[in-house]
Amino acid sequence: MTRPYIKCLMNADDFGISKKANLETAELMEAKAVTSATIIANGPEFDQAIAFAKKLPECSFGVHLNITQFAPLSKNPELEPLLDGNGEFSSAQLPQTPGLPLQRAIIEELQLQINRVRSALGRISHVDSHHHIHTRPMLFPLLVYLIQANRIKAARLTKNLYAPANAPNTSQRLKKQIWNTALRAIGKCHTTDYFTDLSALRSNLKRLDGAVIEIMCHPGHPDFEDETQLIRSDWRAGLDAEVDLITYDALTRT
Repeated sequence: MTRPYIKCLMNADDFGISKKANLETAELMEAKAVTSATIIANGPEFDQAIAFAKKLPECSFGVHLNITQFAPLSKNPELEPLLDGNGEFSSAQLPQTPGLPLQRAIIEELQLQINRVRSALGRISHVDSHHHIHTRPMLFPLLVYLIQANRIKAARLTKNLYAPANAPNTSQRLKKQIWNTALRAIGKCHTTDYFTDLSALRSNLKRLDGAVIEIMCHPGHPDFEDETQLIRSDWRAGLDAEVDLITYDALTRT
């Protein structure tokens, strides 16, 4: 029997969040274990992340849209509902139905984040988000606007590949399918076929022949040390599949 052939796009989230995350991400990219990363434009180690990215032209770099942590780039007072007592974004503050003034302020902030990455690096391959906020239905129109206004070629799906023990129920799966279909159709951007983490890949191999899969990882994060060690290993050798690693740039050229 022929083994499945899949293309995997290994994306490191949170580039710019800390020196450790930056260093481990860059090391994995140099080792060709990670092929892509998304940059937090308002992260405390943004400048270092950009410096590393400039030395890695073979990798793709996107924007990790962020309204849940760190201080905003914008000084727009309409962002106040999203801020904690220290004037920083907080995931606990995100309302279910933001009014029009807040939506406009969010667009302004995310546009500044896109501008900062593009100005510093000269290129943007795709967008995703911190804590997956771009997949929230209330922010979908804002996401589409930003993708089209900035001619961004690709975006991350909402997670749609799970290990059997963690699979969502039928209603959740349907909502995810609708969101992913809408992103491609309305956003008019490239996506992978699946978005997941490395732990869910092995149990789904038989149905993935010919698929392009984004795998999320978090190098340098204390909660994901086991994941990072697995990425450092020759994990592809243990799969009953042929696996090529690609970048988001390669995805948008197809």
